[in-house]
Formats: sequence, structure tokens, C-alpha cells
Amino acid sequence: MPLVFEGNVIRFDGHCTVEEALTLAQALVDIKDVEIVLSSCESMHTALLQTLIAGQPKITGVPQSKDLASLIRTLVRSEG
Repeated sequence: MPLVFEGNVIRFDGHCTVEEALTLAQALVDIKDVEIVLSSCESMHTALLQTLIAGQPKITGVPQSKDLASLIRTLVRSEG
């Protein structure tokens, strides 16, 4: 499961695909004070990135890919 739900924390794990976008969007609406952890994320479909940009959740952790980490830092509010 690319998105792992642990209370108000959503951890991106491995290769996160477009199929997860709707689940993520709904979770950003439903979960109060949601935190996104990207330290285990190896890749992310652009639909997920767009959802993070729109939802502006608290994001922690740095994706494994240097390119993805740089993109995240540039496009979304990140806590580290």
C-alpha cells in the first residue's frame, strides 16, 4: 500500500501512483491536522503532487529521490 495511514499521519511508501490521488484528496479533507511523511517515498505521480499543492498539508521527511525532494521543496510548504 503506497499510502500508509497512522492516525493523522499519512506516510508515502515506495512508488506512489495515480490510483492513490482520490484517497489522498479525501484524506486531506477528512483528517484534522493531517501530516504527510515523505521519507519512504521513492516516486510520486504528478496527480499526488498536485493534490499536495492544493491541500497544503504539513509535510515532513525528504523523499529518497533528490529530484523529487527538490520539487517538493519548491512547490509545497514543507516542514523538513
